[in-house]
Amino acid sequence: MENIVKNSYLSEMGTYMFIRFGFQLVLTFIGILLIVSLPYLFFNIDRQLAVLLSIDKGLIKNTWFLYDSIEVNWLRYFDHINVLIHQFFTFSNPQYYDHGEYVPLFPELWNLYGRSLFMLITALFLGLGISIVCTFLIMKLGSLGRRLSQMGLFIFESLPDIFIILLLQYGVIFIFKKTGILLFNIADFYNNSAAVLPVLCLSVLPTVFLTKYLLLFFQNEEKELYVDLALGKGLSRNYVLLVHILRNALISLFNHFKTIFWLTLSNLFVLEILFNIKGVMKFITTFSPMTPDITVYVLLFFFIPYVLFFIVFEFSLKQLGLRGGSDRV
Repeated sequence: MENIVKNSYLSEMGTYMFIRFGFQLVLTFIGILLIVSLPYLFFNIDRQLAVLLSIDKGLIKNTWFLYDSIEVNWLRYFDHINVLIHQFFTFSNPQYYDHGEYVPLFPELWNLYGRSLFMLITALFLGLGISIVCTFLIMKLGSLGRRLSQMGLFIFESLPDIFIILLLQYGVIFIFKKTGILLFNIADFYNNSAAVLPVLCLSVLPTVFLTKYLLLFFQNEEKELYVDLALGKGLSRNYVLLVHILRNALISLFNHFKTIFWLTLSNLFVLEILFNIKGVMKFITTFSPMTPDITVYVLLFFFIPYVLFFIVFEFSLKQLGLRGGSDRV
């Protein structure tokens, strides 16, 4: 009887999360369409593209003699939204303007998206792994060592991300000038070694924040009764830290990981500019002002896996909780 109740609850929970995912997806899609199409509300984008095409073909040399004013055009605005919806649901291949010609958006966008997504996911998992190791080492210290570590994390967290990236780049250049050894290629992502330094830079922010949160959760979990019970049974402190406390701390970290994901994604834009990486974030800033359709696809490509992953993970946690997956007593 108990298993039937649990299975029924899990089925209802799965249905609820599926509906919530669909609802979030629809609202996000509508919001992206409304925001991305704003240039068509205030500017005549088609006319501006025609002018750029004439300049690139050498028909005119400048636009000094042209006059363009800001005017509200609701009809063009909703017409462009309708075009985007039609393109999206008919799986048509939109085009973007690039130096005098219109180029199909796919499959180039897939390649750029895959490169940026690889960097993002690698940096997040690398930051999570490093933060777990750092948290374990800090927990082995005394109270003074923990306070100093927390102070160091606070200071490091306050440093601008651009400063850290430039500092690492300068360090590579300094070592190359002194020793002649090029640790990483800092301006060519297509070189295999060039992917290492950008990923390391991108993982700095997740490492700092994850270590900060994990350390806080570890210290809170350390006061729970189940820790004293486990130590009283003869389990080693390292085992309790790495198995029991870490498991519960990672579950508590779940809610903060969403914020860290978006912060890391925002840093990806700066990273692609500074390292001259031809990724999807740099692609947006280059072509989306005149082709807003690009932003719609890119935002959805990041949002859909993001929401789907966290909903599935949340459902898995609830399922494990029903099966007694928690260590707390």
